[in-house]
Amino acid sequence: MYGAAALSDFQQELLGGGLGALLGVLGTISVEYMRGRRDPVKQLSYDSETRSGIVSADDSVRGRLGFSYDGVPVDHLTSVQFTVENTGNQVVKDQQIRFRFKSGTRVLEADATSRTEREWGVRREQTREDGLHEAVFVIGHLERGQSVDFRLIVAGRRADEWEPIPHNPEGGVEFVSRTAARTKADLEHVPAAIVLCFLVFTLPPLFESLTEVGATAAALLRLGLLGAAAPHLFPAARALRDYLVRPEPEDARVHIGEVNGSAFSVLGSHNSATYNREPGDAP
Repeated sequence: MYGAAALSDFQQELLGGGLGALLGVLGTISVEYMRGRRDPVKQLSYDSETRSGIVSADDSVRGRLGFSYDGVPVDHLTSVQFTVENTGNQVVKDQQIRFRFKSGTRVLEADATSRTEREWGVRREQTREDGLHEAVFVIGHLERGQSVDFRLIVAGRRADEWEPIPHNPEGGVEFVSRTAARTKADLEHVPAAIVLCFLVFTLPPLFESLTEVGATAAALLRLGLLGAAAPHLFPAARALRDYLVRPEPEDARVHIGEVNGSAFSVLGSHNSATYNREPGDAP
């Protein structure tokens, strides 16, 4: 029969010290994690998709082609899809987002496309816009987890070079891309994952050297450490993957490359089409 008496004084001190250190580490990690979740945070995260060059043409053929959007002549069109979500734990009020495009471009259309309640106070403030290359929206009230979608259609050669500029009169609102927000959250799990994985591979073998009682304690300790590490492993692995693997952005442009007599070609990274003009078609 094994018990505490079967352990030497040194083994008992080692066992007690190991358990005390483990409880201290787990306690510290738990306190810091809970504190981070309880602290008030105002944060807006956004996703965006830019499809540039919806209509473009080489210089050699631009003079022979004509395009218009809602009656406005254009030579380049860019579509911007933008989603902003309250990913903090506090309500955000009177948030302004100014979409600024390069000088010489023109915002042809700018709307909130998602279904929003009138209490949210989503509206475009054209009086705050400094020219045709800007669009300003205000979100009056956005609770945690609520999101708003915007769509902008912009004409101009450099319309794909744009930026969202946030402003909040109360201040203290983080405005980050969703990828950056997720990466930040994942990185918060990395220290806990490293510490717990280190303990999994070091403490149980140490306990296994302490007779049968030590082996049982080591098995229980290993299970406990693995259970504590489990919530941190996937976010930490994802943070490592994002650091090591950075995909190249896709080019979704559609371009008119040539007009030969009665035919022109439309070329893109994902599609192509050729139009052949029949003899009776207008030139």
